[in-house]
Amino acid sequence: MCSINEDVIIQVKPDLKLFRKCLKCDQNSVVVTRINDALCKSCFIEYFTHKFRATIGKSKIFEKDELVLFPYSGSSSSVAMLNLIKKGMSEEAKKKFTFQIVCLYIEDVCLFDKDYDHTKRVEHLRQIEKSIEYSGFKFYYSLFENCFEKNEKKLFREKFEEFDLNSENREKFINLVNSCNSQTSKEELLKRLKNQLINRVAKELNVIKVIFPISCTKLTVDMLTNFAIGKGAHQATEMSLEEKNINGQIYLRPLRELTSKEVAFYNHYNYLDDKIIAKKSTIENHPNSTIYRLTEKFINGLQNDYPTTVPTIFRTSDKLTPNEELSHDRSCIMCGLAIDTDKSVLATSSAINDLQYSIKISRIENNSKERKFLVDNVCYSCSIVLNDLTSVTLLPETMRQKLKNDMKEQIKEYLIED
Repeated sequence: MCSINEDVIIQVKPDLKLFRKCLKCDQNSVVVTRINDALCKSCFIEYFTHKFRATIGKSKIFEKDELVLFPYSGSSSSVAMLNLIKKGMSEEAKKKFTFQIVCLYIEDVCLFDKDYDHTKRVEHLRQIEKSIEYSGFKFYYSLFENCFEKNEKKLFREKFEEFDLNSENREKFINLVNSCNSQTSKEELLKRLKNQLINRVAKELNVIKVIFPISCTKLTVDMLTNFAIGKGAHQATEMSLEEKNINGQIYLRPLRELTSKEVAFYNHYNYLDDKIIAKKSTIENHPNSTIYRLTEKFINGLQNDYPTTVPTIFRTSDKLTPNEELSHDRSCIMCGLAIDTDKSVLATSSAINDLQYSIKISRIENNSKERKFLVDNVCYSCSIVLNDLTSVTLLPETMRQKLKNDMKEQIKEYLIED
């Protein structure tokens, strides 16, 4: 699986030196939030819930009875958000959520198992189904390899038993992932493929807004990683609570004010199971395998010694403003954001020029023209990912077809109809 495991294993060990009264009541504290705020169990749950609801409430991002898509992954953050939304829609809630929720689970755990057996995959899906039954929400299932599916009607199902777990799309998907020469590019490719699949499902369901369970800690690691991989031009957009892409869809991050530590404690004190199965990955499982994991190791190390690390970096991201020079007429066919390689805007960027030059002098292959054609229509960060693929013909046909349709739309006024 491509997504980084946010799960934090909680081992509550009494430390008499830290025992003190809760800041809000006279009970003994059980957790210290942020820097030095000691809270008891009930006050912590109240604090966590209030912060989540306040993030949604103050922004007024949801309309009454609006349908919203929630990509559930089984991670700590998604388990916590599912529970928070469930409570917010209950009759006991002081201010009940008025929007409607529909959930999507994309199976990506068993896909990369070397000893792949579709029975294991079915068993995992059954465990997921059992773990989410209490919510009562409408749930759809999809498979990661469905990013190669051309028929939009076959992207997702209400019952996972209806899927063909041994379809040819799985082989295409594995071949594409294995064609990546870099572990970092492989990880970034998987992120983009999953987001594209979510976008296609949302469009098929006529849903505009998608809420992602991303914590403050993960956003902090994402920010530093994105700077390192050449995605700095989009930082202000990808770190915000509300992200609008050129395709008209809106990404929302209501957990952005809460750290992964707080998420883990919330799950622990609400007895929520966020460890259904040990997650597997196509990425080498050690801290230095990718830029993201190396950054994650660095941030977590600092956070352990200096608890203000994550909040400080995160607050810095709020000061970033979108680049007004970027043209919003063209979007990257991989990430959907504005293309930042326009020579009229970034003519002095030596990194972009160097990348384009390396593509020109790279080995000649049968699809070299198509590679250059694709690279010219993606952002700088995504062009690095494409350049690390042994062959761009392995990419989903839907991605290449989207580019052709966009170009046809741009020149349609000059075409002569039959």
